[in-house]
Amino acid sequence: MVGHAYCIIDAYNINGECLLKIRNPWGSFEFAGKYGDDSELWTNTLKEKVGFSYDSDDGLFFMTLDEFRQYFTRITICFYKSGYQILTLPVD
Repeated sequence: MVGHAYCIIDAYNINGECLLKIRNPWGSFEFAGKYGDDSELWTNTLKEKVGFSYDSDDGLFFMTLDEFRQYFTRITICFYKSGYQILTLPVD
């Protein structure tokens, strides 16, 4: 995970624990932690609540907040607004 950007898609409160829905934009690596694709913690109700679909290599995965804190050292929050213009400046 070092030196790579991921997108936090959503956050859920699951039985008092924060669960983050994260996507690897390259779509070729998924974290296999507590809520990995094959975890026994997934119930049909939970899958429906968070929009889980099993695909072993779609780049979409779930992490608890504690796991996130263990593996990530920095977070950047961006805001997207429809129709927003991006200004690109030359780099000297």
